[in-house]
Amino acid sequence: ITLCFLFLLPLVDASAQNGINSKIKMTIENGDAIKMAKHFNTSVDLTTPTIDNTVSHNHAAQVLKNFFASYPPTSFAINHDGYSNDGSHYIIGTYKSGKYSFVVYILLRKSPEKYKIFQLQFEKK
Repeated sequence: ITLCFLFLLPLVDASAQNGINSKIKMTIENGDAIKMAKHFNTSVDLTTPTIDNTVSHNHAAQVLKNFFASYPPTSFAINHDGYSNDGSHYIIGTYKSGKYSFVVYILLRKSPEKYKIFQLQFEKK
């Protein structure tokens, strides 16, 4: 029984990964800074055209709200995701807003109960 459980562990983690990926994709596609902020850590390394700094959860939510207002989403696609050696989960995607295109980097770490966003970057192409 223990052996069967060990084989199922990667499936449980993959399911959690797909769940967070779907939630993040939907919030970015909808330009919903409030829902996105629910996934933020207490501080976030944030990069947008107006900021490149480590900011508080609340400040990050406000900056992201302003970003979505300035660059309303046309589309968002996840191009790649996976895990780094330290167990962090990363997502790399493409965000489009009108004539602008951004590469999006998201770094999440698992807290005891769920994944939290520690780093979020929107870099113009």
